[in-house]
Amino acid sequence: MFHDDLYDAFEQDDSVLPAHVARISYGRLYDALGSCMPEEWATLVLYTLVHGNSMFREYIYARSDLDVLVLPLLKMLYTQDDLQSNRVYMVLIVLLILSQDSSFGENVHKRLTIANVPWYKLSILHNISLGSLMIIVFVRTITVNLSKLRDPYLHTNCLAVLANMAPHCVNIHPQAAQRLVTLLATLAKRYMKIAARSEQQRAAIQGAAEPDVNAQADGAVAVADDADESMQQQQQQQQQQ
Repeated sequence: MFHDDLYDAFEQDDSVLPAHVARISYGRLYDALGSCMPEEWATLVLYTLVHGNSMFREYIYARSDLDVLVLPLLKMLYTQDDLQSNRVYMVLIVLLILSQDSSFGENVHKRLTIANVPWYKLSILHNISLGSLMIIVFVRTITVNLSKLRDPYLHTNCLAVLANMAPHCVNIHPQAAQRLVTLLATLAKRYMKIAARSEQQRAAIQGAAEPDVNAQADGAVAVADDADESMQQQQQQQQQQ
């Protein structure tokens, strides 16, 4: 099957491979996927290769022009209307897998600078590192998800990518830093609301339980009073006898 061939495909220049093994020019495939990325088939092929072919993954890590592949993925994530589509999930998984390698984090933050990003409409971005652009796009995706979709899968994967890149973040673009601070403030505010609601519910539960406790205490006092009164009556009867 084609799916299995992609998993087992080797670089065509490797002359020691058996004849039955699929041979692919990784360089030509890399460039083709970057130029055809808006197409769904290209996203699916890239997902299959990155997920199942470790040699192609290593080839991506060794490339000095990661922007050829990553920029189209970020554009798809930014411009996609339906963030719960299969294409978006595949893009997230691809970037999540790539971000797990330390060399990827160092390259996108320290070595790759994007002159301009024409498809980003919220502000003008010039001379921004690829890593900072990734932060901006992922924070925007998280913000949209928080306000509209509330998809835990989408949320978890976006935060995981940011966490993987965190150790390598240097010279973050001001726009990226601002987005991170805004996201932190939003999450802190939501946490405070949830904590306050939880405290109110706990207080309500305790308040509902207190009448029962008081009733039990009053009952115990009444029983003790009855016992004392009974003992006093018995003592009086003994004295009269």
